[in-house]
Amino acid sequence: LVIAAAVMQKFQSVPAAFAQEFWESSMRCAQWSKEIAEERRMEEPDELFICGLLHNIGRMVVMQYFRPQQNLIDEMVAAGRKPVDAERAMLGGTHADIGGFLFNLWQMPKDTIQSAMLHHHDLQLLLNSPNLAEAVFVVHMASDICEIDPNLDALGYSEQLEKIVGRYAGTLKLGSNINIDKMA
Repeated sequence: LVIAAAVMQKFQSVPAAFAQEFWESSMRCAQWSKEIAEERRMEEPDELFICGLLHNIGRMVVMQYFRPQQNLIDEMVAAGRKPVDAERAMLGGTHADIGGFLFNLWQMPKDTIQSAMLHHHDLQLLLNSPNLAEAVFVVHMASDICEIDPNLDALGYSEQLEKIVGRYAGTLKLGSNINIDKMA
């Protein structure tokens, strides 16, 4: 909580509507990260909560310090471009790159740095990358879950959850008795 409060103090110039959406989204990812960690019986699920909470901090950096570029990114997204592709085109990198860099400067724990930096990377690339913290995969899965279309009906949402569990089951050693609907 202290870390999250300190981070919030650094980004007071962002529009209130953006900040509210950002923190609501961050809380969802944080809770999913913790739920997945608890399901896996990881030792410190609260640390995964923090990783999930802070994983998108690069978005705050872009909104506060690169507002003209963010406006152009928003236009590109409205025209149908993927957000990370629009960020790469405008910034030469993504909010994930910026967040990982910032956390490295702040000397945050490896799990927090890697979770922020890698949450949009292709899962197959991550699976073939050495020395990644387990938290990376937990936050990656939580982030994928949080990107499910909220307008889906209950069945569609459940089907998307099952697909995501299937993608991560081997990597995270999720048991066959995982009740993802209950977690949701």
